[in-house]
Amino acid sequence: MRHPLLSDMLAIAAFLLGGLAVVAFAFRLELAAFLLLLAGVALTPIIGMIAGGHSGSSHA
Repeated sequence: MRHPLLSDMLAIAAFLLGGLAVVAFAFRLELAAFLLLLAGVALTPIIGMIAGGHSGSSHA
């Protein structure tokens, strides 16, 4: 079952995390920026799973 609204919200959240990471780098907060980027990367497969239905191996 697909959840377009939820996947859109997660995509926006990942985008905002990326933007916050850039701001954190500008203020020399390397650890915070790294953690924000990590969170954005972690959200990406979740977005794909929700938007596409399955991520990884699918059973036909």
